[in-house]
Amino acid sequence: MLDLLDSILGFAAIMLGVSLLITVIVQGLAGLLNLRGMALADGLSELFVQARMSGVEASRLASQILTHRLISDSILPKADWLARWIHASAIRKDELLRLLAQTDEYDLGLANEAKAKLEKAAGVVNVWFDGQMDRVSQVFTFKVRIVTVFVSFVTAFALHLDAASLLDRAFSDSDARAKLVASAESLQERAAKLGVGQPGAGLTPAPDVRATMNELKELRLELGSSGLDVLPRYGDKLDIKKGIHTPGDYLPGHGKDAWRHLLGIAASGALLSLGAPFWFNLLRTLTNLRSILANKEDSERAEAAGSR
Repeated sequence: MLDLLDSILGFAAIMLGVSLLITVIVQGLAGLLNLRGMALADGLSELFVQARMSGVEASRLASQILTHRLISDSILPKADWLARWIHASAIRKDELLRLLAQTDEYDLGLANEAKAKLEKAAGVVNVWFDGQMDRVSQVFTFKVRIVTVFVSFVTAFALHLDAASLLDRAFSDSDARAKLVASAESLQERAAKLGVGQPGAGLTPAPDVRATMNELKELRLELGSSGLDVLPRYGDKLDIKKGIHTPGDYLPGHGKDAWRHLLGIAASGALLSLGAPFWFNLLRTLTNLRSILANKEDSERAEAAGSR
């Protein structure tokens, strides 16, 4: 029974480890694409549209506010073609109302037609700001979710993570299974360090590219110590150089197990898309269950030895 649980726990550890890699990549992409800033700009634009501004006026006002030097924390220069990357990712209600009340003083550069609607815009903001920010968070979370699913499938195919093969290895290879079980605690600590399982986890962009790359290196070492080769090698296939596969390698005629391998990788992508929080919570539950089961088996063996 313990071996069965260890096999499942080992598979969950693999999924958590790769999911953490995906989480770091997604955080980096969210920061690079400024998904939060884009969602905030769209949310403010919708508020201004309710003040009878045109879509163009509303979008321009939102962009001018979120790229203002007092609001945006970007080090990039203010330029129209850089607007999406320098939009602030957060703004307080009082800051927004202050800018709307003193557009000339803060040099927002609005046309007279838009200025005439600022009082109504301030009224809309005063009533609807908090609710709209909740919806902005929901939109941002949805966009991050889409990116996570996409990166999950790309990662599964890039690393050739065949769920069926991973499960088979976890069940049949006792040494690999023992290493994976031993690595479960350290992987959970790594997940906690990244904020996985906490409210709002995975929604904060990584600090910078260097921090992202360092985190990826540490996670790869963590996975390597667990017995999982994150970058599989295909030395036994001479037609595949440096471990790179082509789409044809997944089609019939390129091996009797091509379709099984393809489905196994697709299954890995689907499982990874569940996200690191899912695998973190599952692994924590399995770890606690294993501790209880191990203690029970130890007690039963002690009783059996005492009765002889």
